[in-house]
Amino acid sequence: MKVHLRLLALAIYVIAGSHLLNAQTLASAKPPGYPLAARAAGIDGPVVLKGTVSKEGKMQDIRVLSGAPELQQAAVDAVSGWTYKPYKHFGQIVEVDTTVTVNFNMGVGKQKAAEQAKAQAELAKVPKPAPSQDTPQQPTPKQ
Repeated sequence: MKVHLRLLALAIYVIAGSHLLNAQTLASAKPPGYPLAARAAGIDGPVVLKGTVSKEGKMQDIRVLSGAPELQQAAVDAVSGWTYKPYKHFGQIVEVDTTVTVNFNMGVGKQKAAEQAKAQAELAKVPKPAPSQDTPQQPTPKQ
């Protein structure tokens, strides 16, 4: 039996490294990682997901409804690992369709600029991958 309820889903606020969880139905939830490239680019905002909470309390069939592409996978990965308290309908545990909003937020003004600069510095330290062998090499000019 699958019950279709419109639930005001939870919102996870990722605020520059500190996490505030706001959800009464969650049994356990690890906050999403904020992708370094997205932080360096100053990308933030909500990612809205839709899925089904199984009878065991796990999110399944997760799909992205909206949100910045750079943040979508981090939101899906996080929500995939969350555990919800079982939903009961007339005393029976049931699957429930739900919508989840994961908010990525670096702050505003100087706080956002500082977080973005910090992420850009971290990103600059990441080694660049070597060119693949499939990449055509530039011919060496003849002398």
